[in-house]
Formats: sequence, C-alpha cells, structure tokens
Amino acid sequence: MKRILAGAVLVLSVTTVSGGFEEGVVAYNQGDYATAMAEWRPLADKGVASAQYNIGLMYMNGQGVDKDIVTAVNWMRKSAEGGDRDAQLAVGLMYRKGQGIPQDDFEAVNWFRAAAEQGNTDAALQLAMAYQEGRGTVLNNEQASQWFSHAAENQNAEAQYWLGRNLLFGKGVERDPIRGYAWLSLAAAALVKDATKLRDFAREQLNYNQVIEAQELSREMWEEYGPKPKN
Repeated sequence: MKRILAGAVLVLSVTTVSGGFEEGVVAYNQGDYATAMAEWRPLADKGVASAQYNIGLMYMNGQGVDKDIVTAVNWMRKSAEGGDRDAQLAVGLMYRKGQGIPQDDFEAVNWFRAAAEQGNTDAALQLAMAYQEGRGTVLNNEQASQWFSHAAENQNAEAQYWLGRNLLFGKGVERDPIRGYAWLSLAAAALVKDATKLRDFAREQLNYNQVIEAQELSREMWEEYGPKPKN
C-alpha cells in the first residue's frame, strides 16, 4: 500500500554559530528579510552551513529575494555537503521531487540517510518509506520498520502510524497487535490520517484483557513518546 506522505516542513535553522547569525534569526522572524540576508550572507560565503541553509530557504520561499529554486538548490547543497542535517533532508526532498534538480530517487535516499543518521526524524521517516516502497533502494521491510521506530520514538506522529501499522500486520517486524494499537493511539491523537480507523480495527483483534493492556501501554507510551511541551 502506497501512501502519500505529508510533505516535510522545512523550517529555519536557529543554531547559533557565530556573530551576526542570531541577529539574522531575529530579523527573519520579524519579517525583515533584507536584514536577515545581510547578516547571513557573509557567514554563508565563509562556509557556515546553517547560514547557507537559511539563505537557500529564503530563495525557495521568495522571502526578500525573487523566488529561485535553482539558487535555492545551490545553497542547500553547499549546506548539506557541510553537514547540515536539515539541508541534507531538503536536498533529498528536491531530488525526490525533481525540484530545481533532475529527479533521482537514489540520490534522494543517500541524502535522507545522511540526515537520518544525524538524528533528523523527518529524514528517518522518508528513509523508512523508501525502504518500504523499494524506491531508490532495495525493498526491505525490516529496515523500514527500524527507521520508523527511530522516528516514532522521537515523537514523529507519521512514523508512529506506520510503526503501529507494521506491528499490527507483522510487516518487517514480529506481529504485536497490542503494541500496534498503542502506537496507532499516539498517531490518532496527533490526527494522522487513517490512524483512528486503523486503531479501532486493531482493537477488534484483541480480547478484553488485551484491550486493557493495550490502553495502559498507550498511556505509558504517551508519557514517553507523545509530543513534548515547548519551553
């Protein structure tokens, strides 16, 4: 079953790197894109990956500059090659979509893997889907479930849906409808498409005592893997 993922949302990097960067973040958040560009461009020219990523994002969105996907790709690639995990995800998505660059699923997977190995959970989700669909890599449901698990344990609701689904049906992982129910409950609480329907289906596979166990596990997992309040 193929499912269209909600597009990963690319957000501004706020990693503090050197003088002028934070000033650029403040200006950007105030909608003063000219000042943000003026602060970040010198840093980007010096090879600061997070500044390169932010400039790429501005070109992608047409913020303070004319929208230019090719220029966005150039800056994102520089940042990705400099090790910025958000840029690595962005470049992977560009290859996947053929956005400003020739479409190439194999290159997309390479960049998703690079970002996922640095802890980017959206990239882990994309990598898991690639394994599950055999797109840009060999089909491998075991690897898919491992990467879904990695992302799910880091509060990625879409991955929680897929991990729950795979546990429910024993796809790439030992069948465990109780844990499947619990993960699907987390995804349903986050309003992930189809999660409520599949959670209710999972419940129908359980007897009374198993339902009680699954609901208790859901509460425990919510404490550990549910969304965390922002400080």
